[in-house]
Amino acid sequence: MYSSCNALEIALHLNDGRVVLFNQPDGGHADNILGGISAGQVFGRRVLLLRGEDSVSLFPSDKIARLDISQMVPSFSCSDDVVQADQIADYDFQWLRETLTAVQRQFPMSRRIDNFILAADLELANSEHLYLRVEFRGEGVVKRPQELFIDRLLNSGDLLVRLREGGYSIINPKSVVRLTIYPVVDSVEEITVDKAVG
Repeated sequence: MYSSCNALEIALHLNDGRVVLFNQPDGGHADNILGGISAGQVFGRRVLLLRGEDSVSLFPSDKIARLDISQMVPSFSCSDDVVQADQIADYDFQWLRETLTAVQRQFPMSRRIDNFILAADLELANSEHLYLRVEFRGEGVVKRPQELFIDRLLNSGDLLVRLREGGYSIINPKSVVRLTIYPVVDSVEEITVDKAVG
């Protein structure tokens, strides 16, 4: 059974740029909060409710860019395609982007792969940029990782990112205003995004 035994810190990053902080010092209550968070459903309801000791706060889900938490959420601990999405510094992102692009030009990717790394720049509605290193693993993945990542981000309801400073961020796909992925391949279909958004 999952047990934190630690205080839980939550930071809601709103689309207007404000950050609202919550703290749950009791480890038992923190476990209850974490256990109530379901992968793919964090932003699926119209309102996100955070219950404190003496109050309840309600936030319209479409006004939230991301939700940061200080501990891992059990329901996010396994995913069928995205093994890990890590936030990286902008200079690490530039290096990773250039390296992945050079390797792709030299050795074009085949249809079947066992693991793959992408660099992604997510721009959110609050003007924030998250630079990511995304790693995929699987036996003979048929879909291109770029398409898998677009599909995962836009169709799963949320995306978990491990933050540089510690903790995790759950990204609201509705707050993504731009996504740039490297390396580029010629088979990423526009229809993938059209279907996901529409």
